[in-house]
Amino acid sequence: LQKSSAWGSLESQFQKAGSYYNSGQFQAASQVLEILVQHAPASFEIEELLGLVYSAESKNREAYLHFEKAVRLRPESAAARANLAVGLARLGKNTLAEAEFKRAIQAEPGNFSANHNFGEYYARTGRAKDAIPYLRRAQQAQPSSYGNGYDLALAYTQSGMWEDARKQ
Repeated sequence: LQKSSAWGSLESQFQKAGSYYNSGQFQAASQVLEILVQHAPASFEIEELLGLVYSAESKNREAYLHFEKAVRLRPESAAARANLAVGLARLGKNTLAEAEFKRAIQAEPGNFSANHNFGEYYARTGRAKDAIPYLRRAQQAQPSSYGNGYDLALAYTQSGMWEDARKQ
């Protein structure tokens, strides 16, 4: 990110937006990012963070548009593809979401978020057995993740895999 005029450097404004996002001040983050995206319309980082902010605000259509642009800017990013997939699922575009999750996994097979979110997606759509391999891979990537461990145990239970559920 480059310098801007009196408003301050784009980088410092981006950091401010990130701080707002991390502290749950989504409206303040979106206000900063909406200005930033005008100054740097081809910034992967700004597009991705703006998508995350809109997603946190349940502005799913707006989030999707920014996740889609982030993927166009950096198609090899597993995280960007996983975010796009979640956005598509929230819009009810399940076939497209599933395809995008698969692209995310292909881009980075060991990515925790891509595997966890794909597993959660399958679990939420009533396909617990399909969720298991992705939740297992996420568990291997981050063994200390309570949320993923819980989801994995639940998927095992829903699939009738009682011993695996008990161990998890």
